[in-house]
Amino acid sequence: MALGRPEETALIQSLYTAASQTGGDGWRVFLERLANHTRADFAVLVVREDGQETVSVSAQKALEMTKSLFDTDDTYGLNRLRNGRTYSQEDLPGAILTGGKMLRVARTQTTNGYAWLLVYRERDDFRAIDSSLLSGLMPHIATATDIWAEIGWNSLEFELNRRVSEALCGGWVAFDQNGKVFDADRRLSSQFPVQQVDAVRKVIASNAPLAVTIDADQRLEVLLVPFSDSFATRQNAIACIGLIRTPDVPISFDPQLLAQALDIAVSEARLAASLASGLSIAE
Repeated sequence: MALGRPEETALIQSLYTAASQTGGDGWRVFLERLANHTRADFAVLVVREDGQETVSVSAQKALEMTKSLFDTDDTYGLNRLRNGRTYSQEDLPGAILTGGKMLRVARTQTTNGYAWLLVYRERDDFRAIDSSLLSGLMPHIATATDIWAEIGWNSLEFELNRRVSEALCGGWVAFDQNGKVFDADRRLSSQFPVQQVDAVRKVIASNAPLAVTIDADQRLEVLLVPFSDSFATRQNAIACIGLIRTPDVPISFDPQLLAQALDIAVSEARLAASLASGLSIAE
């Protein structure tokens, strides 16, 4: 079924909006719209990636229903559904849903698992057009959940890198082709007003890193590194990245652990830790 009516277009738009957000809350708007469109009590999306399950619901009462459907014994056969086909409560390959509960459910395969989309209500049965709608949505569900999972992992990796950077009192500053500061780590934006026109141009021309002293008294140095990756329009303006560690916050290293990690003598580890904390060779 082709999805082309205005309300169906709005569904697709809300679906990809949800996919662009981290966490599960972004799916609620899409699921609520789907429930309204099919006149369901609620709509549910279940995503299983690498054995981990995330359930997004538009109503809390759906939790109990979802748990009963997705039990460990797969009583209703939801793990045996054919991808892309929509099933009613009577068509499930396992037990038949009883008690006047009306259901439409479809499954699709994602890159690292599966996703199920279902609508549920306890009154008159669903229309044929509702089944067609779910079947038409499933290719979009597969793409959207893959996007969602990828953004989630990227966000997690970014947060871990940010925490490591903060723990090491480090930060970054981005320069454009003219050596002017284009952007900077929020923690450094007020501490790094200095442009590095000549140094950045030298790094771009040689395509090689260069260490530059910004403030000799504070032992403030920046390592300029060429940057030519193109991720998006805004990033295309960045020609050089400066890696910097703020000197006002000392780093505390355990020489014993450092020696063990780097397979060096404890005295060498003390020297390395002191240098990393900003002391000079003489000091």
